[in-house]
Amino acid sequence: MKSIKEKKHRNFIGIRTKLVLAIVLLIVLAIAAVEAYDYRSGVAEIEKTTKEGQLNIAVLTAAQLQTEITKTASVLETAAINDVFASEDQETIVKALLAIKEQNPIFSTVFMADAALFRVNEKGETTSLANREYMQKVQKTRQTVISDEILISQATRKPAIMIATPVRVSGAPERYLGISVNIDNLQKIVAGTAKSASNYSFAFDGKNGLVFAHPVSEYVGSLKLTNTEEKDKSSVAPELQAMAQKAVIGNSGSQIYEFNGAKIIAAYTSIPGTSLGVATRMT
Repeated sequence: MKSIKEKKHRNFIGIRTKLVLAIVLLIVLAIAAVEAYDYRSGVAEIEKTTKEGQLNIAVLTAAQLQTEITKTASVLETAAINDVFASEDQETIVKALLAIKEQNPIFSTVFMADAALFRVNEKGETTSLANREYMQKVQKTRQTVISDEILISQATRKPAIMIATPVRVSGAPERYLGISVNIDNLQKIVAGTAKSASNYSFAFDGKNGLVFAHPVSEYVGSLKLTNTEEKDKSSVAPELQAMAQKAVIGNSGSQIYEFNGAKIIAAYTSIPGTSLGVATRMT
């Protein structure tokens, strides 16, 4: 009898021990689940805050670039009301174009085009701009136009933004005043936002996503984000392509993605009043 009682007692103790262990295990699992949830929530909150910060930097950079571009366009519009551009004497016009260029060091070229979009520049050189989209647009809209495409200046062989505006002088024939603007000032603005080699901004055009301001100089005037060349596909993530396409049509946003083994937090926006875009990224 005593042996049976002892056996029952041991079984009871064994069951109670198992129950205690099970309860302890449940508590441990519950704590682990809470900690895991807190960790995930914390990471999500950090990522959300970082995305918002990146977007703020992109918007601020775009606003600074807009200010610089608008200021340049205003200088051109002021020059376009000069009575000299009603003259029929090409030599007089060329001298006026040269004076504008000398007063504005960031202008790599200054030109005037006629109704056929045949232009003469400050050097007296002539050529047709009839195939240039920005010239077709200024002729159609009769408003100041900032080119969608970054072009390589014939004068400097560097990327340049083209701006054109109608000549607004009473009695003048149909004419357009245009400039090629080097991107040095825009590059300085973008460079000023860089926090490190892996946390920076860059700007690109609306035609091919051609980068015209970037901390890595070899990308400037070479790397295309949307119509990416085969040699550059290893440098441009599909997510970045999509963001660039959204930016140049006026959208803003942020995204987290992985590319070449790195986690990237990025944001994008447009430069107001243009078809140009800005992106920021950090790893």
